[in-house]
Amino acid sequence: MSITRTEHIVNFTAWVTVAMTTCFLAAQTLLLGAFVVNGDEGISDTWVGYTSATTTIGTLVISLVALAVAVWAAARGVRHRFAWLMRYEFLVLVVLVALSELFIFE
Repeated sequence: MSITRTEHIVNFTAWVTVAMTTCFLAAQTLLLGAFVVNGDEGISDTWVGYTSATTTIGTLVISLVALAVAVWAAARGVRHRFAWLMRYEFLVLVVLVALSELFIFE
């Protein structure tokens, strides 16, 4: 049984999404550690803050692309084990960023 081009695209997008999610979680853990140790001075205008912001923006972009690919793949009937991550990650990230802006980073 050969793998179609659509399945290749879905596999690639899923693994990129998993990798970016891992990087995002690592950057947020680093941000939390710096915030706990040094407070607001530990994260504002430092490499920790820039790393967190860059991974957040990158993950939002990748997750939006993954959402589009997941919808496209579902329309074509392609299934993948990380399809749930591809469908819901963008929505969860938008909610997390909005809540963190409202309550943490005023």
